[in-house]
Amino acid sequence: MNVEKKFKMALDETRLLMLGSQIFFGFQFNGIFQSAFDTLPEQARWLDAAALILMTVTLGCLIAPSARHRIAAGGQLDYGLSRSTTIFAGGALLPFSLSLAIDIYIVAIRIFGEFIGLLLAALFWVAALIFWYGLEFLCRDQVLENVSMTRG
Repeated sequence: MNVEKKFKMALDETRLLMLGSQIFFGFQFNGIFQSAFDTLPEQARWLDAAALILMTVTLGCLIAPSARHRIAAGGQLDYGLSRSTTIFAGGALLPFSLSLAIDIYIVAIRIFGEFIGLLLAALFWVAALIFWYGLEFLCRDQVLENVSMTRG
């Protein structure tokens, strides 16, 4: 696969991630206007604001590769652009996972109480980090080996 196809695929994937992030962003904004939001503890309301900021950071990381491609690179492709797209997409997963963990905490404290809410949020966040970063790190050598075999 040539560089142009790889970059187009990477941009398409970031656009798909952006759509999912925008949906969660909308849900977070919608939650603020619900009547039950006022009954949450003050700490949970501040955490909701932090989750909203983290989702904004996620969206910024996902928008950045397209903007860099059009503005900084003038629509031209290069290796640095492909690499930065991968870095931004991977980096967007951290604030995304933390934002979702905070949202799980807020919902769970309302239903189950603070301890169970904290436990569920922590379990989700650890699972997300393992699946999104840990497995990639463990499989990295195998992927690099396959890439070198196709080039050689």
